[in-house]
Amino acid sequence: MLTEKIMHNCIKKLLNADDEEHFECLCRLLTTIGKKLDVAKYTVQMDTYFSTMGNIIKDRSTSSRVRFMLQDAVELRGNNWVQRRPDNNPKTITEVHKDIADEAKMEKMEILEMQEQKKREQYMKRQQQHRQNIPQSPTM
Repeated sequence: MLTEKIMHNCIKKLLNADDEEHFECLCRLLTTIGKKLDVAKYTVQMDTYFSTMGNIIKDRSTSSRVRFMLQDAVELRGNNWVQRRPDNNPKTITEVHKDIADEAKMEKMEILEMQEQKKREQYMKRQQQHRQNIPQSPTM
C-alpha cells in the first residue's frame, strides 16, 4: 500500500509535468484515490492542486478532452467525491450471477402475480354467475 505522502508527491509530479498524458493520469489518480487524500490534514495541499487544475482549465492550453477530464475531477471533489453516474466497469462473475438470480426471482414473482390475478378473475366470474342464478325475491 502506498502512503499518502507518496501519493501527494505523485500528484505534484503529474501537475508539474505540464503535458496532456500526465494530466490524464492525474485525473484518473484523483478519481480513484482523491477521497482518501482529501482529509483535514491535507486540505491546503488539495486546495492548491485543484486551484492549479482550475488554472489549467482556464488557460485552454490543453485539448478540450483533457480540460473536460480536469473539470470532471474538480466537480467530483465539489460533489464530495460522489460520482454523477456510476462507472460502466465490467461486472464480476458474482455480480452477473446475482443479476441472473434477481431476474429469475422477478420473473417468478410476475408469473405468480399473473396466476393470482387469473384466480381472482375466475372467482369474480363465478360469483357473478352465481348471483345471476339466484332467483330474485318478489317485491311487495
